[in-house]
This record gives sequence, structure tokens and C-alpha cells, in this order.
Amino acid sequence: MLNIRISQTQFDALSEQERAHYVKNGDQFVLDVNGDTPAMTELRQQNVTLNNKLLSETTARQAADAKVAKADLDAEAKYKTQLDSQKEQITKMQSDAISARKDAIVNGIASKFDKASLFANTISRQVEVSYNEKGELVEKFVNLEGKEITLEALSDSYCKDPQYSAMLAKPVSTPTLPSNQPPAGQQPNQSFQPTFNHAPQGGQGGNAANWGMEGSKPVIYDYGKMTPAETSQYAAAKLAYDQSGATT
Repeated sequence: MLNIRISQTQFDALSEQERAHYVKNGDQFVLDVNGDTPAMTELRQQNVTLNNKLLSETTARQAADAKVAKADLDAEAKYKTQLDSQKEQITKMQSDAISARKDAIVNGIASKFDKASLFANTISRQVEVSYNEKGELVEKFVNLEGKEITLEALSDSYCKDPQYSAMLAKPVSTPTLPSNQPPAGQQPNQSFQPTFNHAPQGGQGGNAANWGMEGSKPVIYDYGKMTPAETSQYAAAKLAYDQSGATT
């Protein structure tokens, strides 16, 4: 490959054909870049080829960089979408948890009254539920003046206030099933025995026996302590007894 600048000694060592590519410049010789020699033509072509290759590589690199950048943007957008969705889910879960806790507290007090809905709205404004910095549910209760109080005090402000206590729901009593033991001092009437081959085996403190009193209807039995078969037998026997014209 020809050097761009050579000395006199280097020029003298060149062949006649190679010397034709140089022109004298002072005490040196420089490559005649403006000449039309085959070597210069080839050099120019090589330069064009190199420039085209460089341009192609640059274009390809820019395209690759753009593709990577687009992929990064797409990935970032996808990640942001997923992150936003997760945040929405977490927000909804927290909101549901807050509502559930608040409703439980409010209904726990309001349900003590016959008309719970009349109290629920007011009590709801006195209950605050939120998350603290540790991600824990915390509760705050205030009276009607906005002063912070305890849950017990909030409940008492309604349940123990005379103007509201009259509206408290009445406790529901559970009826006691009558025993089928014979009345005190009376003996079972063996003449009235439903058509059992034996006294029912209930082991319920005598409540499984089928007693009937002289001159009266049979004692009421606790059906819950009989087997289905015994219940049917007793009902049939009682019906027959009633139809026999026995007096009360």
C-alpha cells in the first residue's frame, strides 16, 4: 500500500510505476490524490467502499439501538400497566378490609337495637378505620363532639343512654320443651302404654318412658328425645287414646 508522504530515499526505491503516483513537495514526495492513475482510482474506490460499509454498519447499529429502545419502552409500559393493576388490586383489597372492619364494629353496636338502621348511620360517622405506616388496620372512635373515645365508651353512649336504651332489642327466649316425666307424686299408668314391646330406650333421665295418667291424657313427651319410630308409635297411641273418649 502506498504511503501518503515519503522521503527522497523512499521515492528512489520505488518502481517507475509507483513513482507515477507521487508529486514532489519540497524535499519530500506526496501522493497525488488528484491524479487519474489506476492506483488512485482503486484507492478512491476503496475509500467509497469503506465509507459505504461504515454507513451501513452505522445504520444497522442505529436500527438495532432503536429496536432495543422500543423493546425497553414496551417492557416499561407493560411493567407500568402491571404495576398499576397490582396497585389497584391492593387499594381495593385495603378498601374492602377497611369497610369490613368498620361495618363489623358499627353493626356490632347497631344490631343491639330493634331498628339497627336508625343507629348505623350515626355510629358510622363516629368510627374511623385506616392503615398505619406498618400496614396494620387501626381504629379510632369519637363521640358526637369529635373527641376520641374507646370502643366501649362508644357502645355505652348508646346502649346505656336512657333515651336509647328503651329501643334495645328484647332478648329472644328459647322455649323449654315439656318433660314427659309424670307429675310429682303420681305414678305412671301402666294401663296406658302405646303399643311398644318395651319402654323406649332413650336414657334421658326417664324422659324416654311413655307415661299416661289415670283418667287423663298422656303426659306430653319431648319428641326431641325419641327415635323416629318411637315418635310415630307414640303419636298413633295418643290419637287412639284421644279417640277413645277419654276426658281431660
